[in-house]
Amino acid sequence: MLYTKVFNQFKEGYLGYATLGLLFQSCLGGVAAMAILHERTGFSQHAQLLTAVVLCMMYNASMMAGFNKKWVFNLLIASLLLNGTFILLAILV
Repeated sequence: MLYTKVFNQFKEGYLGYATLGLLFQSCLGGVAAMAILHERTGFSQHAQLLTAVVLCMMYNASMMAGFNKKWVFNLLIASLLLNGTFILLAILV
């Protein structure tokens, strides 16, 4: 329902929304990396950092390579949710 409505809007304005998504998720990924590394640098922090960087790079590459719009949209959502979760974990723990 909500997913379909937002996806259809994303599809209609793909170039603009994908570009804004690239900017926003890259900034959010940078904040997540900074928050993860602010505390300690143990194995779990390195795993979180790796995941955040890989997801950001996957979205950036999929958008620039012209992947299917649904893949790009799903990677954007995954990147935003996971990086947001990492920021919250870093702040709360």
